[in-house]
Amino acid sequence: MAMVAERPARAQTDRLFFTGMALASAVAVLVGFSPTYFLRGADLPALRPLYQVHGALFTSWIVFLIAQTSLVAARRTDIHRRLGVVGAVLAALLFIVGVMVSIETMRRGGGPPGFDPRSFLAVPLGDIIVFGALVTTAVLLRHHRDSHKRLMLLATISVLTAAVGRFLVQVQLAGPVGLFLGTDIFVLAVVLYDFASRGRVHPATLWGGAMVAVFKPLLVVVSFTPAWLAFAGAGLAAGLKWRKDWLRRASLAGVGLVVAKVFVSDMAALGGVLRALSFLGLGGALVGIGYAYRRLRPLQQE
Repeated sequence: MAMVAERPARAQTDRLFFTGMALASAVAVLVGFSPTYFLRGADLPALRPLYQVHGALFTSWIVFLIAQTSLVAARRTDIHRRLGVVGAVLAALLFIVGVMVSIETMRRGGGPPGFDPRSFLAVPLGDIIVFGALVTTAVLLRHHRDSHKRLMLLATISVLTAAVGRFLVQVQLAGPVGLFLGTDIFVLAVVLYDFASRGRVHPATLWGGAMVAVFKPLLVVVSFTPAWLAFAGAGLAAGLKWRKDWLRRASLAGVGLVVAKVFVSDMAALGGVLRALSFLGLGGALVGIGYAYRRLRPLQQE
């Protein structure tokens, strides 16, 4: 009887918590982007169309999250489910435009003061990659309510980094540590809520929160091209040695991403001799990886 009575009480607190977190996310976005987007001054140059589209999509996503959590709180899950298709399309558009904005910002030399734009590219890309992964997982687990709502919230938290970063600039607390700790506070709120309401951390909170709090800073650490290439090469060797096809294929995809990064990012910022040396260095590394792959691949097939 106690367990039966506990479930409606937990459902009610869930409605309040997730609606409150959606509103808190909206406040963070409004405060962070007011000077440069929502209340942009006439003295600032006009935003480029790509950034206007990105801002509109991002704002729409926050409004969508508030609407969906409010519908659940109002027990209108029938409308909530119908709007799910709209959310999936919106998330896909936000992912595509988010990648485009990340690359465009890097090419324009954007980013916080003191950051190499090429290395800083890992931050917005990490945000949008985590967002896409968590939303996709949430859609696949839409029939598991507890997992679904946590993953959707954590996906939104992942893309709050820019809003938090702009707020920290406004209060003169900008820095790489604060940039990540700002979103980590939102993740911590979900963890603490799980402990308070369930007595343990929900698996979706554990894995989704780890992607937000750990994966993105890790991307910054390995944002330099040699580290990316070494990491992909090590993964490829491990996949061949341990006969793990998924690891081998993922590592080959990683090598492909490194090549794309060199041509899109690194070489675009270099000139003359340095560009030629970068090209030769990449070519030599790829020849070495190809040679090792050719030697190890027959061993895997034996």
